Amino acid sequence: MKNWKRMLLSLTISVGLLASAAPAMAAPQGTSVKVNDQAVEYTVGAPINNKGTTLVPLRSTLEA
Repeated sequence: MKNWKRMLLSLTISVGLLASAAPAMAAPQGTSVKVNDQAVEYTVGAPINNKGTTLVPLRSTLEA
């Protein structure tokens, strides 16, 4: 009986520690866009990374 309680306590603590662990992630870097070797300045919006695809505001990019 004593061994069973010790095993249950160990399992509960292990699951609690694993469930509360937060993954370490780096902060996302800013995205820079160049058109004809000139950096584009975005005043209205900013480039957005969405599932591996970078979305940029069309008007600011075409006016550059």
